[in-house]
Amino acid sequence: MAAGKGYAVSEIRGGLFWVTDGAYNTMFLVTADSVVAVDPLPTLGPNYLKAIREVTAKPVKYLIYSHEHTDHIGAASLFGPGLKIIAQKRTAELLAMRHDPRRPVPNIVFDTDYTLSVGGERIQFHYAGPNHEDGNIFIYAPRQRTLMFVDVIYPGYMPYKNLGIVQDVPGYMQSHEEALKYQFDTFVGGVRTRPACRVRRPAKKSPVPSFSRGPSGTRQVGPSQRIRKSAGR
Repeated sequence: MAAGKGYAVSEIRGGLFWVTDGAYNTMFLVTADSVVAVDPLPTLGPNYLKAIREVTAKPVKYLIYSHEHTDHIGAASLFGPGLKIIAQKRTAELLAMRHDPRRPVPNIVFDTDYTLSVGGERIQFHYAGPNHEDGNIFIYAPRQRTLMFVDVIYPGYMPYKNLGIVQDVPGYMQSHEEALKYQFDTFVGGVRTRPACRVRRPAKKSPVPSFSRGPSGTRQVGPSQRIRKSAGR
């Protein structure tokens, strides 16, 4: 990250870009006619829009919420009115109760699965049930072979104490297995300093994958020790 810039942006592949402030991270997709932005991070704030403008002049037409926590979507209002905002039903319900002008209520709401097709690109959304929080979804760009799943897997790091205020421990554990069902090469976790890449899974099955530093400067998905003690089991 350039000194004083406040953010770094780089292309994952196929018009999908990763952006970070050094602590949090997210991604946006540049399509043939517009931009789909995921998780408007308040720590990035206006720098998120600067990062987008650094690579394209196309308008942002879609905003995606991974879940409702302010630390991931608290800058949504900076993207202006008229956006199509996509989120899982439970996230929409929670935001309707919050009455928070920083986090507009979604206007495209789904229950289990939704596919956004725009400008020759596709992004798939899936809700497998409560995990980190009700409504926390898997966000998958199939052409770019990239999976985003926030606040559950921390590339290169152990989970936070108490599993990062996890709402549903069994769901949190199962969501790691759910993530590995996707055909992804790149993983974006929403926190920490860089994305991860996937490595072949070992013969001995482990319930929770971990991420380790890869030779290319990314991080690699591999096996981990069980975390039953951390999860209170």
